[in-house]
Amino acid sequence: MSERFPLLAPRVAGPILAGGLLLCGAAMMYTPAHKPPTPTEMRLLLSAPVDPMCYYGSAWNDGAVIVQTDGSGVDRALAYSRQFPWIDGCTWRADEKLVPVGHGRFRYEYTETILSCPAGAVPADKCPREGVVFEEPVTSIVPLAVTPTFSASNDIPDLSPWFGNARTWTASSGCPTVDDDDSSADTDTDSDTDSDTDTVATQ
Repeated sequence: MSERFPLLAPRVAGPILAGGLLLCGAAMMYTPAHKPPTPTEMRLLLSAPVDPMCYYGSAWNDGAVIVQTDGSGVDRALAYSRQFPWIDGCTWRADEKLVPVGHGRFRYEYTETILSCPAGAVPADKCPREGVVFEEPVTSIVPLAVTPTFSASNDIPDLSPWFGNARTWTASSGCPTVDDDDSSADTDTDSDTDSDTDTVATQ
């Protein structure tokens, strides 16, 4: 019997060895690859000049602008529109156009259009501006809500931040504000002085 073991050993070891290789290959095949999640959203960051005497009906007023992507960045033109009534009684539409210029940057243009005005209304001044937008990957595990490209409101926008900016600008420029209570102004009895009133754009 000892003479038969050398003959039987290759026949038994062969299937065992082949089976072990198959199990090893299957284990390697089904081992999950630990890769970082691919961003599916991009956060758009706006860099543009701000006139403290202007209100901008921007998509960025509602927070960060989020856009859907396939993970390779945004390589298409984008547009956002906001429609709202203003304190002049007119209905306005603010349009923001983003044109890609490469390397995750966009050329930014903001324009305003008066859609309608009641009879006798005096429309406010328009406040166009230009700037640059940068894209930034969002690595949050929880998907973020994509910013809508259009929205319309029947309410006048909240002007509290705008009035704060206007008051700060007026104070820094040395102009009197509505909070200044100067009842002890000097009066020149020898000559009459005319007070000039400055008007500022509210749009």
